[in-house]
Amino acid sequence: MQERKPVSFLQLLFLLFLTLKLINQIDWSWWFVFSPFFLQWIINIVLNQNKDETEPKEENKFQRKMQEMMDEAEKQKSS
Repeated sequence: MQERKPVSFLQLLFLLFLTLKLINQIDWSWWFVFSPFFLQWIINIVLNQNKDETEPKEENKFQRKMQEMMDEAEKQKSS
């Protein structure tokens, strides 16, 4: 079973803006209504870029593991 992620503040803000826009309580551009959504998207991109720079990629992990296994096999052969 998958864990549910908590709803963020920006998601709640977006829902509030959307509701207010749809019931004609605010006369904002749709860009402003969707701005929390876009802001969250930008934050995720920035955070994921930083994460990619600090963590090795999956290919590198796989290659490293394969190299370790090959080194172990060489050690066992020479013993």
